[in-house]
Amino acid sequence: MNLSDDIQRWWRLDQSTSHVVDPPLRRLTLDTVACAIAGLQTREVSSFECARAVSSPGNVVFPGGTRALNASAAASVGAMAACWFEFCEGHELAHGRPGLHVVPLTLALGAALDKTYGEVLRATLIGYEIGARAGIAMRIRRGLHVDGTWGVLGATAAAANLLGMTVERAVAAVGIAASQISTSLYRPVAAGMTARNSYVARAMEDAVLFAQAADAGVDAAVDTLANAAAELAGDARLQDSWQWPSIDTPLLVQGYLKPYAAVRHAHYGIAAAQQWRNQTSVQHAHLDVARRAERIERVTLTVYPEALQYCGNRAPQSMIQAQFSLSYAVSRVLAGYDITPAAYSREALQDPLACRLERDMIVIETRAFSRRAARLQVDVDGASFVTTVDRVDGDPDQPMTTDAVVNKAAGLISASLPSADARAYSTRWIEASPDTPVRALLDLGG
Repeated sequence: MNLSDDIQRWWRLDQSTSHVVDPPLRRLTLDTVACAIAGLQTREVSSFECARAVSSPGNVVFPGGTRALNASAAASVGAMAACWFEFCEGHELAHGRPGLHVVPLTLALGAALDKTYGEVLRATLIGYEIGARAGIAMRIRRGLHVDGTWGVLGATAAAANLLGMTVERAVAAVGIAASQISTSLYRPVAAGMTARNSYVARAMEDAVLFAQAADAGVDAAVDTLANAAAELAGDARLQDSWQWPSIDTPLLVQGYLKPYAAVRHAHYGIAAAQQWRNQTSVQHAHLDVARRAERIERVTLTVYPEALQYCGNRAPQSMIQAQFSLSYAVSRVLAGYDITPAAYSREALQDPLACRLERDMIVIETRAFSRRAARLQVDVDGASFVTTVDRVDGDPDQPMTTDAVVNKAAGLISASLPSADARAYSTRWIEASPDTPVRALLDLGG
């Protein structure tokens, strides 16, 4: 199967496929919206929204925002906000976040076009499936960050669907996107800068432009994808052997949602550290978690190579460095923090006990694990606690339940709404009829 065939297949979605993917699709949408609402409360994203209102005014207010923007600008704001706390979804096989590149765009463009929730969900699924397949087929080389690269192909397909384009024009739109696919550096993350959060924001603007160009009759060769894949991988030899993946089942159901506000590679160490906390809370109930952590003599974390490639930052000084730091995540859990957005406050970054645990932690790379996993050893009072975690909530074989996603969303939204209203708003995304105008769902106060 090639890209053209795949797009045609998803353009002809049947009821059986929709039935299978509807619950996870709604959970993905709610999760992304909730992450964006939380991100929009930060100074940087709020300021970005104000700047977009000057250059790109319109009639769409993204949930959690205050300014009416055009569809592209609203999507860019929503995308930046959704990834701000590193709490949004991902897909292990794609090695990236196909939903992040699609959900903000389909919501904003859907609202601008007065689409229903059902129409937006359909476009979201199409964009997710194209984007996830692109992620599987297009491996980025070391030194790049995945956001803003292949994800734009899925976003472009989703925009083409909402714009009512024929499948032939949609294929052309994705070809145009592939002709201009961008590279994004990992360097800002390592340096502690938040430029990374603008990568997917730019992709929102690009996706709408590419779809509109194709709708106007602009063409591009689909085989451009081979060139784009080779460019991202930094290996021209791939052009001759590159293939679009042939996958018959929806990749959406293999994606993950995050229970912790950290890069997914850190989740296994976080869960292992949480096990230590749970065990010691029973064994040493007379001591609070900080007192128990003070007695730790040594911490050894063993992880798979990719985790260290992207998350080896030590002694992080900023939020985004910490979000991509295995040692930071584990040390904060051991010291008593929950890995929510609050785990990146100035207090948490400078906590003396947590900093000592992070500084002294031994992190080892191994190829012995058959899947993503972490082995944690905590030495206290001459005894060792050892555990290995290779599954966490949100994994495809251990998905977050609808109740868990609603709880997470309500917690994120409660900074903007009273708790009862935050829960009611979260539930609306799960229970709304497909005929509901998506603009009504975007109204946080409605």
